Amino acid sequence: MIDSDLVVFAMKKYYPEDYEAATRESRAEGLRQGRREGRAEGMTEGFAQGIVMLLEARDIEIPVGIRKRILSSHSLKQLNEWLRRAATASSADEIVAA
Repeated sequence: MIDSDLVVFAMKKYYPEDYEAATRESRAEGLRQGRREGRAEGMTEGFAQGIVMLLEARDIEIPVGIRKRILSSHSLKQLNEWLRRAATASSADEIVAA
């Protein structure tokens, strides 16, 4: 047994209520973290899809490479900047340029 296994064994045997409480709290924290990550991922996907939709509505051609770059971005800061540029850009290249 490694040290962490011994700690778990001892907690389960000698402090079962504390072990259960710690396990519940750990699970709850994992769920909260998962929800935060899910919301952030949903926001980035929404921003990216919004940029593509805006460009398509403006009849601006989106090369495959730029479309992939937009849709694969995970940076809300970058996507927000691209969305602002998409409102006035005359080409997809202008949006992702520097």
